[in-house]
Amino acid sequence: MSIKLRGKRTIKLWIQGSEKNAFVENGRVCYKSAGRSVDIENKAAEDGLTSCLSWWREDKSVYITYNPDMYNAPVKLGRIEDKVKIYAVFAFYGDLVEESFVDINSSTGIVKTLPKTYADLADEGIRRVWRDNIFYADENNNFGDYEKINVSFNFRKVACGSHIPHFKIYIKDVGQPICWYNVLWSAGKKSLNPANDVVLCAKFKSIKKRIPINVWADAFRYQAAHEFGHVLGLGDAYHGVTQVGAPDNPKALAEVPADEIMRSGWHSAEVYANTMEMILEAFKTGSLQKYDPRNHSKVIRTY
Repeated sequence: MSIKLRGKRTIKLWIQGSEKNAFVENGRVCYKSAGRSVDIENKAAEDGLTSCLSWWREDKSVYITYNPDMYNAPVKLGRIEDKVKIYAVFAFYGDLVEESFVDINSSTGIVKTLPKTYADLADEGIRRVWRDNIFYADENNNFGDYEKINVSFNFRKVACGSHIPHFKIYIKDVGQPICWYNVLWSAGKKSLNPANDVVLCAKFKSIKKRIPINVWADAFRYQAAHEFGHVLGLGDAYHGVTQVGAPDNPKALAEVPADEIMRSGWHSAEVYANTMEMILEAFKTGSLQKYDPRNHSKVIRTY
């Protein structure tokens, strides 16, 4: 890979989420370290971590990120101009992993045992929502000097305890889905919770109701996909316990639709241009991107 400056001299560089003072020296992108100039491309090559180097053009500048700790992380993101690749390795564990999924219709109460396991449905949910796609820039979304970005996903499922770095998805009978992992992927750090990174549940334990609510098949799939969104650095877009969600006014809905994966009520879910723009911002800065109108991501423009 070679960073194409194309006569542009303004450089924006982030190393492990921290912005550096970058400059061009002899046609190469450099920054100061220990009093000397460091060529970022040469450094990545010397480290053997060129896959952790991304670059694109934006606002008449060249933007570059270098996240070396991401090399051994279970989730990786790389970008070269308008092409974005996301790679993730995960493992399922828990008593329900190999059990056949028990689907209970929320309206009729009819019980149906599916020929698929809980792990199968969670895996399907992640892959079905987070799929290869092209996202277009518009008045609310900006992908730099590109009218669109091509995003591809590469998922790998391994056994829990595998020597391959992975994040752990615990499937339990009753509880509340949660993600402990958040944006730790961007720094390649270990989970805050060594027991599990993501929790999924077959029955949702409501705070208001004493009786657990069964999670039907599609809702379970979307539950898994939603929690994976947290792994990619996204906060909740609905009104949760810890934050206020995205507003319901028309302007906000144009940017963060009602069925956006971090906002959806598990009846349907999609990944939109703003979703991807926020993930790219999380990757660049190494920080969680929020929808809360009191303190939201800089890439949200409508509220």
